[in-house]
Amino acid sequence: MSCNSSNEKPYYDFETHFEISEGQETTAYQQTTQFYNNLAQVYSKISIQEIGKTDSGKPLHIVILNAESQFNFSKIRKNKRGNKLMRCIICIIMFLLYRKQNI
Repeated sequence: MSCNSSNEKPYYDFETHFEISEGQETTAYQQTTQFYNNLAQVYSKISIQEIGKTDSGKPLHIVILNAESQFNFSKIRKNKRGNKLMRCIICIIMFLLYRKQNI
């Protein structure tokens, strides 16, 4: 029997590279995607999904925050409650990720 329960979530220090460098360095593409993957592993209300490629050929991701842990866009669209807010959040996150990957 293992000492670690399969229900235990891993511990991550969510301090960013930018914070560690005291604002002197930005995060690289791999650090950014790893940060969001780690968030999604710890918090069930967060999902990261690949939705295409950037202009430089790297995977383009979308990070979704949904209070109901629903990440199926068809079901989200059918749910009228909070639909405009969800679209706004998704657009902002996509823009930030795209901008960060192409710096």
